[in-house]
Amino acid sequence: MTNFSVYSRESTPPATGNNPELDRIVAQLRISREDTHNIRRGGRIRKMPSRAVLATVVEQLVMALFPTHYGSLDLAEDGVDKYVAGVLGHALRALIQQVRLDLALAADDASDGDTTAAAEEIVREFGSASGDPCRARERPARRL
Repeated sequence: MTNFSVYSRESTPPATGNNPELDRIVAQLRISREDTHNIRRGGRIRKMPSRAVLATVVEQLVMALFPTHYGSLDLAEDGVDKYVAGVLGHALRALIQQVRLDLALAADDASDGDTTAAAEEIVREFGSASGDPCRARERPARRL
């Protein structure tokens, strides 16, 4: 059995058989994973943002914007605001976590506190840039 360390480019990958072309492709993919995508910079594996979590965040933002259409079917009039606050709070916390993971991939020496503060600021700016959704309805629709 061949010893193979995923943390070192200098290590020899396990043989894939008698196919030099396949071995070359596997080696290039390993370099891509380790160097190009920076998930193992400095020998430390870094967690990447999740597509599934980001898709859920988008879904939750839509539910918060249109709670009676895409949210819970049994919302009472007095429960809509509470529902929107809960869904929006959850979506924004998840978005902050995903932005923090992305920032950590790019940062060489940033601490968790630094990336968390930066992620919170980015998400806060995202929320501010969204503007007032009520005013958006006052503008006439443009035809495409």
